[in-house]
Amino acid sequence: MKKKIVWNRKTWIRLALLAAGICFFAFLFWLNQVDKPELVTSEGRTFERAQVVKVLQDNIQENGRRYGEQKVVLHMLTGPHRGEELEATSSAGYLFGAGCTPGMRVIAIQSVSGDITVTSVFSADRGLAVYGLQAVFGLCICLIGRKQGVKA
Repeated sequence: MKKKIVWNRKTWIRLALLAAGICFFAFLFWLNQVDKPELVTSEGRTFERAQVVKVLQDNIQENGRRYGEQKVVLHMLTGPHRGEELEATSSAGYLFGAGCTPGMRVIAIQSVSGDITVTSVFSADRGLAVYGLQAVFGLCICLIGRKQGVKA
């Protein structure tokens, strides 16, 4: 049995609101069709995992502060130079770099232009800590939620 549509005022209002919503989203889609210029090029730059083999030059002062940059040798763990040992710099700043020590795992930026590869330390590799926190979070969900937590 088919249900017959009743064309009363309420049905027309719903139809008009639906059409207005579709037109609004079509307008938003059209409005966002702009050419976005690339502000900073990232072509030829990759982020790779590495391990510090040795520190060649360190600018640590008597008071324990580090000024300038460190020169380090990195053993590349990922990327096109995997397995190679490359010389890199590690800036002493809040945004980039890390206070490197031998054996420390880091994230390195590799900028490749032709045959030239420039490598610098981006930050400490915090992957293990992130995975550990995820495991603790999942365990807490399972312990608190019991059966429902395991299902989640």
